[in-house]
Amino acid sequence: MKTKKAKLIEQKVKLLIITSILGWLVYIIGAIADSIFAGAQCEEALAAVEVVAPFYSFIMFIPYLFCDGAAILFSNAIGKGETKEAHKLYGLGLVATMFIAALTAVAMWIFKDNFLQAFIDKDLETAVYQYASEYYDWFIGVAIIYPLYYYTYRMICEYAEIFWALASDIVQMASNVILSAVLIKVMGVSGLGLSTFIAVALSAIVAWAHLLYKKNNVRLGFKFSFKDIWRMILLGAGKWLSVLFVAIVDLVLNAFISNKFGVALLACYAVVNLAISLGELFSSVSG
Repeated sequence: MKTKKAKLIEQKVKLLIITSILGWLVYIIGAIADSIFAGAQCEEALAAVEVVAPFYSFIMFIPYLFCDGAAILFSNAIGKGETKEAHKLYGLGLVATMFIAALTAVAMWIFKDNFLQAFIDKDLETAVYQYASEYYDWFIGVAIIYPLYYYTYRMICEYAEIFWALASDIVQMASNVILSAVLIKVMGVSGLGLSTFIAVALSAIVAWAHLLYKKNNVRLGFKFSFKDIWRMILLGAGKWLSVLFVAIVDLVLNAFISNKFGVALLACYAVVNLAISLGELFSSVSG
């Protein structure tokens, strides 16, 4: 016979697994939606989306730099009964994430043309460059919002406040697909970027709403410490290194294909990536 505590732990573990799968599906569905809608518009639009795609992976890297390590330190502090210290660690990680996200957004804005022209010949591939530029602009905003959203999302999952995490996932998946279908008809490829921005913003509002919930266990405190920031980075290295590696590989492959064979072949590469993403989606669902 399982004790009440054992059943509660088992239930929370199952919910955490479901949340992890949903979190992965959010990323895959977002990528699939943009590729499908862009491909339905034209080959140049699909190539443009593929050019910008690695930047989304780099944006994902930002919260991973701190969130896993912060979650471990947060749990350790809670386990020791140091609730106020745990809340300060949560706030420290959030501020660190905000700082790196702001630097990334500024860099993306300042070096926009340099980044895009590393993949696209602005004079010869005007249509692709224009589509990529429109799509890229919205990702500058995503670079600020997504890291703050995902950091908080990760901390919610750590403390098994699953309702907020599930609601956030569902809002992001549904709004991204629906808005993409509508906005691409109104704004073209720029609408895909805007739909991603709005979807992340909506899911962030849901995730942050837990701070207003009276019974929530994750509260905002702050105490600056270089030592704790470094510990967060080290403890989460396994995850953020893998995310960074994937982003770099994707970026290098995009640069190689576009410079060696031309941007047109990126559309073919995007189709391959779409097939892989669909396979990951079905395997995640069946698992």
